[in-house]
Amino acid sequence: MRKINLFAIASASLMLLACTDYEGQITDVYKEDVEPGLDQWEQESNDYIASLQGGVNSLPSGGNSGSHDASGCGDLWCGATDTEGRIDASMLPFMEETGGYWYDYNDKLEGGDSKFVWPSDVKEDEYGNFFGPMAEVYGGIKGTASVVTGTSVDFPYVGIGFDLVNSKQDPADITDWNGICLQYSSTTSFVVELGLQDEMFVEYNDYKVNVAKATSKSVAELPWAKFKQDTGWGNKVALSDVLSQVANIRLKFQTPGDFHIYSIGRYGTCK
Repeated sequence: MRKINLFAIASASLMLLACTDYEGQITDVYKEDVEPGLDQWEQESNDYIASLQGGVNSLPSGGNSGSHDASGCGDLWCGATDTEGRIDASMLPFMEETGGYWYDYNDKLEGGDSKFVWPSDVKEDEYGNFFGPMAEVYGGIKGTASVVTGTSVDFPYVGIGFDLVNSKQDPADITDWNGICLQYSSTTSFVVELGLQDEMFVEYNDYKVNVAKATSKSVAELPWAKFKQDTGWGNKVALSDVLSQVANIRLKFQTPGDFHIYSIGRYGTCK
């Protein structure tokens, strides 16, 4: 499991339980370089990654520590200035010490083979923090989503996210954000989901919005009115009842592709 940072080490088991509550698990992080002695699953999965056009290099690399463009960043997180892999605590007064750290998750616990492949030149720091060093090198979160079909998982996925309050996923009211904005590039579409502490409230049918693929750096403005539940399953609830108790924000990939997340903010703050 990828540790988040020094403060989160003591609550690692709580974080794992919290993340598996909704649908996945915090992943072990795989790198581009492959070491000898891979088992069959790892080798097959890496072969799959190699078949993706361009792999993690098909988007502009941006891999140059200290020279990133922070213009137009949203007010919650700016990869160009981040060194902790964490949402700006000054913007979220309700956030506690274990809140706000980026993590990743996948479909492994459900029998899937999906995973992320991260750039091989990014390493954990001495505190076990991975996404902070990545932001320093790439000005954001950059990788390849290897979403593998043909397993026991009907709808395979990988995702990244952050908890708003703490690793126990206590809820927060984000109604007054009016929505979310992103600075990003991606060779595949993905969704932004509003995760809850009690997923049975919606029976795992979370409010979400689709983000279109964009092969150059782009801005997505996502007002709450665009967030919808899927039809035909789950428990239908009012959006207002969800916005008053959001535990985490998740970016979920359900098709393979390369991506780079530069910034995230409240609606209207990305330029």
